[in-house]
Amino acid sequence: MHGRHNLFFALMPPPAVAEQVNLAAVQLRRAHGLTGNLIGADRLHVSLHAVAPDVSPLTVDAARFIAARVDSPRFEVVFDRVQSFDIHRAGTNPVVLWHSDHRSLTGLHRLHKLLHLEVRRAGLPLPANHGFNPHMTLLYDRQIVPAQAIEPVRWTATEFALIDSHVGDGCYECLGTWPLHP
Repeated sequence: MHGRHNLFFALMPPPAVAEQVNLAAVQLRRAHGLTGNLIGADRLHVSLHAVAPDVSPLTVDAARFIAARVDSPRFEVVFDRVQSFDIHRAGTNPVVLWHSDHRSLTGLHRLHKLLHLEVRRAGLPLPANHGFNPHMTLLYDRQIVPAQAIEPVRWTATEFALIDSHVGDGCYECLGTWPLHP
């Protein structure tokens, strides 16, 4: 494997939900005159936890072992706002789906915490910034989209995935999925 990689755990919305989000992103882009490229329905996700900036066989095996140890129930994911995260770098402000009530994502927070404990237990390096801020990035743009309510996007999370992001190529490779129990 060549180039830079980023290995992380994520929730991927079901295809029908991803298409719904993609259509909403197209409308949002048009309504606000945004020029950034859409992420694309096949790459929409909610990042759960970083694993490593490499995809060595040892790291991938460790990540698979971690995922297999996680025991979490299914839960509902609800995003009911859209906004930009203003990170003050021209052209790189993420426009994201967001939530108005942090309590609506308790299942997501629980899964993140379980993954964090297992990553730490496995001895893998933890990210410097451990804050968990659940969102789904739609695109990056120079303009800032103010926070606004949207028709809620919701689905039941039934599994989580290990993703190898080929940095700069716009390519995500799913290295495995693990079920959440009913």
